[in-house]
Amino acid sequence: MRAIVIIVAAACALVSFHTATVAAPSSSTRVSSLSRMAPADEYFGRLKESVLEIRNRLDALDLRSDADMAGSRRELDDLQNAIRDWQHKYPADPWLPRMTRMLMRDYERADGAG
Repeated sequence: MRAIVIIVAAACALVSFHTATVAAPSSSTRVSSLSRMAPADEYFGRLKESVLEIRNRLDALDLRSDADMAGSRRELDDLQNAIRDWQHKYPADPWLPRMTRMLMRDYERADGAG
């Protein structure tokens, strides 16, 4: 019985070691993917907005009715300015495609509401 417990414990240790070795990305891979992303404490555009503020403002615009989008053109222009600045500094940021899609959809809604 004791031999079985030792074998099972050794097998578990080997599996967890192998999983950690295979699953853990190298530090250079982690640094490379992180360097593509804009940090949360960096600010973009003329209003100096963080990526989280840009996302939250776009989410808030999505909650507006189509009729309420009519007066949103200036706000959308400010967001576009911030997103362009963000894209200029971090062109490979994985959040950018989603933010750009949201912005374009909101522009379409604002144009349709006017």
